[in-house]
Amino acid sequence: MSSTDLFRPKWKHRDRRVRRKAVTVLTDQAVLAAIARNDSDAMVRRLAVEKLRGPALLARIAKSDSDWFVRGTAVEKLRDQALLALIAKSDSDMRVRIKAVSNLHHQAVLLDLAQNDAEAPVRKAAVENLTDEAGLVSIAKTEMDEGVRRAVPVEKISNQALLADLAANARDTELREKAVEKLVDQAALVELAGNQSNPSGVRWRAVERISDQRLLADLAKHDNEHSVRISATERLRFTDQRTLVDIACGGRYGERVSDSNCEQVYFLKDAAYVAIEWIDNQGLLREIATTAIDPQARAAAVNKLTHQVALAAIAKNDSDPVVRSAAIRNLTNRVALVEVARADAVEWVRRVALEKLGGG
Repeated sequence: MSSTDLFRPKWKHRDRRVRRKAVTVLTDQAVLAAIARNDSDAMVRRLAVEKLRGPALLARIAKSDSDWFVRGTAVEKLRDQALLALIAKSDSDMRVRIKAVSNLHHQAVLLDLAQNDAEAPVRKAAVENLTDEAGLVSIAKTEMDEGVRRAVPVEKISNQALLADLAANARDTELREKAVEKLVDQAALVELAGNQSNPSGVRWRAVERISDQRLLADLAKHDNEHSVRISATERLRFTDQRTLVDIACGGRYGERVSDSNCEQVYFLKDAAYVAIEWIDNQGLLREIATTAIDPQARAAAVNKLTHQVALAAIAKNDSDPVVRSAAIRNLTNRVALVEVARADAVEWVRRVALEKLGGG
């Protein structure tokens, strides 16, 4: 240590490490201002800036210090919107500009930065502070950078027309799905659900919010997208059971599919399957069991059927052996079982009837 250091305050010590430590305990604003303006070490200046309260000096440092970290520290303490806008647009270091944007609330300036700044991180920071709903939707539709687009805070958008526009036209499916979840406009939801060019996630989310029963039934029976058919059927669960019968009789039941490696086969249930799961009325089940187009749907209804006369008729007359065998398994009428065991055209169906009689 130089002898001269013994007689000077520690914040003037030649060793920057000593100065850094000294600044952390200083409270005198005049001394801190002098250090922030004049110290040769950027870290010492930054530590002094952190403790400064004078907006005029903070503004000067934010505009003129040679070190980006020092400028950025001063910017973090600024609230002057005009000055922050100037720094956000003109500082030589992107990191300082981002800090300025984070303190900006002037919507016109933020929108300009979000749409026009050359640096994607600056645009992203501006988007995160933006509340202009039309501006946010425009960015979601036109911004080329995915990270900037995904920063659009959909939760800040409440205008139904703008949400409908976002749900239909945003570049990112995730943003479109979030917009749908805030939509209550039935006309917009119907349009989104019915447009088969929309991503399936957008469509089935729209279906979940639709109240038009006829449209839901039509989607459940005829839509090309599996998730849409299922979602529409689930929406009808607590409505008129007749609609569910209509779906069960005319909709798709399901199919066996394999995983991507063809190692495992599983059953992918469809609208008719879901509809039958929610029907317990014996009369309605009998109708499905005798009129459904898909034999799998008829068999599923038969599995829930207990009406013995209906089961006997199905066991004898259905055109599909799987449906007949399902009826046999629920049949308790021995006369009918004997008749089937003797007369059914398919050997394994006759065997099912014999096993039911106890003579297998």
